[in-house]
Amino acid sequence: FEYFFANIKGSLVPYLIYAGPILLLITGYSAYLTNTYFVEIFENMDPDDPSDILKEMMDAGFSYGSMSTIFLLGLLSSLLVLGIFGAFIRLREERGEVPEAAEVFRHALPKMVPLLVLLFLTYIATMAGLFVVCIGAIIVLVFFSVAYPAIFMEDLNGVEAIGRSFNLVKSQFFDTLLYFVILVLVVVFTIFIAGLGLNLISSFGMAVMESSKILGVLIMGLVGLINQFINGLIYVGQF
Repeated sequence: FEYFFANIKGSLVPYLIYAGPILLLITGYSAYLTNTYFVEIFENMDPDDPSDILKEMMDAGFSYGSMSTIFLLGLLSSLLVLGIFGAFIRLREERGEVPEAAEVFRHALPKMVPLLVLLFLTYIATMAGLFVVCIGAIIVLVFFSVAYPAIFMEDLNGVEAIGRSFNLVKSQFFDTLLYFVILVLVVVFTIFIAGLGLNLISSFGMAVMESSKILGVLIMGLVGLINQFINGLIYVGQF
């Protein structure tokens, strides 16, 4: 927690400036789609015919473009958040002081491609692990656990970072597994406690959206911004 708060406090400014607008947009846009389309879809669909969902989506004016937009914005926001936290920690460790927001962003940009490769390979490997048995996915995540900081601290690409992570973890697999079990439990507990308040704000945002879509979108976007920042605990924890 001490390490987390030492890094999370300083990274707040670059996070809000560079990742904030994207997170506001994606969370607000998702809430807008939910309010505009999904409520109508589930009110009109036949509960005994799951295939009716697609028809109702099309009838409501929903499109694959909407889902693609959400996916791309979500991917971009994930890359920005991972990049900003990673770059901040790297620069702070090197200099012993809080770096400027613009410098953090400049340092994060070249890491976008390695992070994208890492996310893609992690997803593929995790899905393969799940296909075999659930424990396989857990093993994959543990062996990949140090790849994210390796991209920033050792300037590796996505594939090299995975190899480096495997070599570091293999000799202390169970210690790493125990650490991540504790880390995930702490994150889940933190999100649960924070979620009690965020759920109230979300409900308020959805209610406001009935009369003012712009204000409702902004409120829902704020919820996403806070939630993603809390998730920073698990990103920083990997260092």
